[in-house]
Amino acid sequence: MALRRPDHGEIWRQRDLETQLPDVDWRTWDNDDMAVEPFVPGLHPFSVMMRITAVGPVFRETCDRIVFGGTESGGGITPSALPRPVLRRAIRMTMRFGWRLWRLGYRGEADMDWGLADGGGLVAFESNVRVPATMIQVALRQNQANGQGVALSRDFIQVGATTSIDEVTNFLRKAIVICGRTSYLDLNWKSDRGFGVFITLEPQNGVMAYIVLGHSRAQVQKVNEVLSEWCAEQARTGAAPAAAEGG
Repeated sequence: MALRRPDHGEIWRQRDLETQLPDVDWRTWDNDDMAVEPFVPGLHPFSVMMRITAVGPVFRETCDRIVFGGTESGGGITPSALPRPVLRRAIRMTMRFGWRLWRLGYRGEADMDWGLADGGGLVAFESNVRVPATMIQVALRQNQANGQGVALSRDFIQVGATTSIDEVTNFLRKAIVICGRTSYLDLNWKSDRGFGVFITLEPQNGVMAYIVLGHSRAQVQKVNEVLSEWCAEQARTGAAPAAAEGG
């Protein structure tokens, strides 16, 4: 199926993505999957994603976990910026575990969560054999940006109890237009190439989730900073501040 590129300034929602990415098991994408994971001080958290096929495990992508408040991680940036020797070690050991899953008869997406110690050692935390947020992140990057650029996810972010999806998309459309037409954020935004903001969990019960696709880590981090500030304002006041005007 040909994938439709988002128009300039368009924001994607989960129900749109379900149509665009039919091979993803969206049944596991719910509030339970939004739970943040603990962060252990002294370890840099990252993940290695793979797919267990009929002929064995296949490497998918690496992802640096994002740490919030110094205590927990609830998002990530793909691909990882860790040194290649570190990633090669983690990928090799993840693939070895993947063969164990294969022999057990499992087929589908899986990952292994790792921690890189200050001394260079690797610590394996857990493996997920479901479709966590990072799997959706990888699928979007591969399908909407042809495997190019960088993806950033926020799995769990607080907004106002009454914040609506319309308020979110109205803010994003203004911000994206500004990104594309002025020097505001200095992002060189090109949503016609498959980059943009994807709403993966619409606001409900005061939380939401999203994924940003961009050209660089600096770009997606800046978009995340702007959107996070808006969400934080929503959580504090319940108001819907407008996007800043660029010069």
